[in-house]
Amino acid sequence: MDVSVLLESLSNIGRFVLYIGLPEATCTPEVRLTDTCLDCCVKVGKDSETVIRDLHIELGCEVDWSSCVQQIVDQRYLEVNMRMRQKYCLPSTSLKNEPFDPVQTLFCRCCDAVLTTGQAFRKILPLPSEHWLELSDLWYCHKEDEFQQFSLGEIFPKALVCLVGETYLLINSADLRSNSIDFSPEATYQLVQKLKESNSIKGWHQVMCCRCLCPLGMAALRCEVRTMPDKKDFLCVKLYKYRISTVQCNQTVSSGPFRNETVETKCAKEISALVEARACHRLFVQGYLNNQVHVLLMILNQNSLVKTKQDEEGNPKALAPMLKVIFFDCIRSVKEEAEKTIQLWQSKFAVETITFSDEECYEVLNKLNHINTFLPPSRRYFNGFKIGFLAKTIL
Repeated sequence: MDVSVLLESLSNIGRFVLYIGLPEATCTPEVRLTDTCLDCCVKVGKDSETVIRDLHIELGCEVDWSSCVQQIVDQRYLEVNMRMRQKYCLPSTSLKNEPFDPVQTLFCRCCDAVLTTGQAFRKILPLPSEHWLELSDLWYCHKEDEFQQFSLGEIFPKALVCLVGETYLLINSADLRSNSIDFSPEATYQLVQKLKESNSIKGWHQVMCCRCLCPLGMAALRCEVRTMPDKKDFLCVKLYKYRISTVQCNQTVSSGPFRNETVETKCAKEISALVEARACHRLFVQGYLNNQVHVLLMILNQNSLVKTKQDEEGNPKALAPMLKVIFFDCIRSVKEEAEKTIQLWQSKFAVETITFSDEECYEVLNKLNHINTFLPPSRRYFNGFKIGFLAKTIL
């Protein structure tokens, strides 16, 4: 029996909206209300074949049930609109970088391959926000030449120093085990093309695990390279948290510092950081290979709080912070329609571009399309675009 639940906190107007997807049009939901939770009894079938499903949904704050409005939407969705007695507050620690003790080894989460040399990091330091360099000219009110002694550029770690960003770890190439990572096929293709065009290459390029060929992150080259680079040309490596672990998979991964990091949270955090830094709300999400636009995003709310549940899946302990967006799927839509929409956005709006690996782009699209199905059909679109959510953290 397929019963879906989507609860959204609209903190700016002090309301909850709950959608319960019912198995069939004939079921009759019964809602029982208390101060901070909602119980819903769903009956399916008739007489002796009746199956009862009880749903218990914790709201996290007191609700004024006298203002509660219930209605059946699109024949098989129960919509419940409720007013909060008090504002729902997200726990202040849930979005912070989770600290971890000095470790000797980092592993590939996919295959348990050892990535580092085995020496414990001497220092583990936090990085500033992702786009700090773009905003650095706002840091001081004196003349710029009075701050020449400060180096304003990309931050690279020294050996045995680990720098922790919101979605990745930055480590020196000297701390990598030999033959642990290499350029991905996509990066190799890009490097060959750039060498043909300009006879030199530099910057960041995608790398993968040498054992399982799983993408791990990005590597920065030491300087301009005029031949096909090797691992000796790495300056440092950016390892995505959702791809690595501090313990092997045959141990308790759930206790590791990156246990809640996923492709979805990584992409949501990077989108949120770009939106905040550049004060934009429209984005092209493009793939690393050939810079093909996979999805058009417009941010509706950076701080939505959402809880979802389907069938027997575990219910999250609390509402999770999510990006609420409307999106256009350029991959699954007709090519001519996608090109027309892209050109329209380019000509009429200020649009930023963010680049993910092709795998990450497909994962973002799958997550957006999946959670869209939790909404009633008449609530799934806004101005012709689908509505979706991306989790910024998994609670």
